[in-house]
Amino acid sequence: IFIFFLVASHVEQSAARQCLDHAVPEGQRLNVTLDGVSVPIGIASGNWNSVELVSKIFGILVSEVVGYHVVDGLEQGSAEMIYRLSGCPPSMQSINECWKSP
Repeated sequence: IFIFFLVASHVEQSAARQCLDHAVPEGQRLNVTLDGVSVPIGIASGNWNSVELVSKIFGILVSEVVGYHVVDGLEQGSAEMIYRLSGCPPSMQSINECWKSP
């Protein structure tokens, strides 16, 4: 639980700045092109802790390591997240989840 708290607080505090020492600078990040339209990678996130944490970590990796612009989308439940991934506006390209194995 303590490690989870440390990671979660670090992710929350670093939303406005780079987290990694050798991050791709924001001005050098790219968009993806979908049907001729340049857009950031959309990350659909639910309103529960496990998906929020995994989505933030994924966003940091995609933006700072891979070098793409990302945008977060907060959804109220799994059905809404699937709608966004399937292309319903505003479209998202990623859904992340984390479960504890039995």
